[in-house]
Amino acid sequence: LSKYFPIIEGKEVLFAETLVIFTLIIGEIIPKSLFQHYADKIIIPSLFILDKLRLILKPVLIFTKVISRTIAKYFSKSEEKVRREDLINLLREKKTFSESIGYIVSNILSFKERRIGEIVKPLYEVVMIPDTATVRQAIEQINKSGYSRIPVYRERVDDIVGYISAYDLIDKNLDESIKTYIRKILVFSEYTPLPEVLRVFKEKKEHISVVVDERGVILGIVSIEDIFKEILGELASEDSEKPLIKEVSKDTWVVDGKIEVNEFRRITGINIPDGQYNTLGGFLTYKFGRIPKKGEIVKFGGYSFKVVDADARKVNKVLIEKK
Repeated sequence: LSKYFPIIEGKEVLFAETLVIFTLIIGEIIPKSLFQHYADKIIIPSLFILDKLRLILKPVLIFTKVISRTIAKYFSKSEEKVRREDLINLLREKKTFSESIGYIVSNILSFKERRIGEIVKPLYEVVMIPDTATVRQAIEQINKSGYSRIPVYRERVDDIVGYISAYDLIDKNLDESIKTYIRKILVFSEYTPLPEVLRVFKEKKEHISVVVDERGVILGIVSIEDIFKEILGELASEDSEKPLIKEVSKDTWVVDGKIEVNEFRRITGINIPDGQYNTLGGFLTYKFGRIPKKGEIVKFGGYSFKVVDADARKVNKVLIEKK
């Protein structure tokens, strides 16, 4: 700059500092001070001047915008974009993050494309209660299941009419019908994106919903805890801390009916054969030829399998003892 303006030679730093101060005074301090005290008087004449400046400077602004876009387009072609899949794979491969953090981050990145139908809990796994039940029966079911909200059905389990909340039943007449306390339940198509489901849950202040297919048939239930579980894993699950198998004594276990056969074999050493079932409950249903009732026993491989809890749809708990 001093080449063209010899007067500032050797004083470049001082010139720059003076220019900054001058810009602040003329461009910031003076205009703000004037408008704070004389805004009403200045605004109308200023609009006329600014409009004329806009017209005069419009070609310059257009030229600047074209140049910026051209430069940006040139550099964007030379840069390789990082795909979401590449980032997820990188998180899984690198040891910089713990396995749990990498799992959570990868779930967040893919969360936008997930659909509620992918995480729906099928009806045969859902704890429900008929609308003919009393408050006493509802409280017993809530205490037994450990859930604070339970869907309510009318006549058939695939006709869900709402849900009850444990908080609504506090200090109520135990012999009263639950119909007074049934809340409306949200309904989502199986193709609804999870972010939209989460938004509606937050907006409506609800925690549980029904999921239906394209024909309106109920597929199952999804709660807000199920969505959080998809992101955080077992940390957010309401029943995640309940063990599926508990060793009571040597060669004696209390086992959840939904434990997978492979996991059951690994823990107990009892070699249940492969078949058209995936869980212990499915194996017992296969052996009996029907869903067994509470108290029924079947023997296999030197062990007795006693059904200690079951309902009309599945086996819930099994006591296994060596004989």
